[in-house]
Amino acid sequence: MMAWPRIAGACLTSLAVLGCRGSASTPHRAAAQGVLHATAPAWPDTVGWRVDSTPELVLGKVDTDLQSSPPGQAFSDVRGAVRLSDGRIIVAEATTQELRVFDSTGTYLGAWGRRGGGPGEFRGLDGVFVLPGDTVITRDLETDRITDFDSSGSVVTTFEIPRDEVFGATSGSGILSRPADLRDYSLGMHPPHLQPILILGRNGRVRTALGRYPTQGRDEVQASRINTTVPFVFSVGSLSSSQGAVVAIGDPDSTHMITLFQAMDAQPKRIAWPLPGVRHSAEDLAAWKDRVAPPPSPAMTGRFAEVARLARQLAERTIPGLPVPDALPSFDRLEVDGNGNVWAEDYPSATLPGNRWEVFDSTGTWLGHVAVPRMKKVYQIGRDFILGINYGKKYGEPQITLYRIRRTAMP
Repeated sequence: MMAWPRIAGACLTSLAVLGCRGSASTPHRAAAQGVLHATAPAWPDTVGWRVDSTPELVLGKVDTDLQSSPPGQAFSDVRGAVRLSDGRIIVAEATTQELRVFDSTGTYLGAWGRRGGGPGEFRGLDGVFVLPGDTVITRDLETDRITDFDSSGSVVTTFEIPRDEVFGATSGSGILSRPADLRDYSLGMHPPHLQPILILGRNGRVRTALGRYPTQGRDEVQASRINTTVPFVFSVGSLSSSQGAVVAIGDPDSTHMITLFQAMDAQPKRIAWPLPGVRHSAEDLAAWKDRVAPPPSPAMTGRFAEVARLARQLAERTIPGLPVPDALPSFDRLEVDGNGNVWAEDYPSATLPGNRWEVFDSTGTWLGHVAVPRMKKVYQIGRDFILGINYGKKYGEPQITLYRIRRTAMP
């Protein structure tokens, strides 16, 4: 199978064959009662939180070339990163199938795990999450395993789960997931449909269901003799995030709601998106096309340039036949921070940059806007930091970046 480059959103992807779950009784949550509406942020424009414009720490930065980079700093295929309470940063590097550990200054301390099939070993490392107390949880796609490490890197437990989409982990080592959907991977258009988002226990069984949410609309087309997924124009699908006991699930396409679960036995809150809808323009469509299939850059050579060229050709051929919504999605990313606040990034448009986030507190109150430096992906928002990934301009190497949050006003 061919994999399109994961440079700017990775929306063009090869079809991955996933396993499915057997039938089981599912304890569903009651529907959220009422909707929280806000017409103005609680913070005046002159106060609020501020994120530094320059990173406090960069991992993966090379001065001359990739071969002479410091130990552990040459990343190739990063699948996640988290920061522990003592400042250490754990980076999941899939090329070497290991968790690389750095101290708070960026010094490489060593690695947890390695390639293999035994306890604490990986064959398809794909995701790393952290729980209060610095329990580090990893996902292995090849072995369908979840592995818990303690703060010293020792394996606590390993258990198998169904081959689901995994969004994160919750207190008690619950796994936030959505079942794999195999029923309609065939050529043709597939509109969004509702799929449950679940909390799985350590035995892989459903602990609770958090409701049903729309998937991303897509078109299955044939390219290079395989089925390849092309997303519907401006389609995001549901977004999920968790930290500690808090889970947030957002629907930026249809209901424009964020559902906030603060505890599994408490009634969830529904937050109505507070900003008006934005109609798309020709500039928005051009920018979206560049996100899902960036044109080859002059710096690209060999296989990378060829893959980018093929992806662009596929997009140019397919996108004109896809449905286009009347308005842009409300938001593009969703994160729960270390205080239980919910951050949602405004969907980028020709009139609104894509690095402004709306922040809601644990009661669902709209606090205000926070400008965040542009990152390809945000992995974690803590109490006073944001951790994510960018790519170097010279070599295109992954770089883990940490920015400090200055809290000049508290809710």
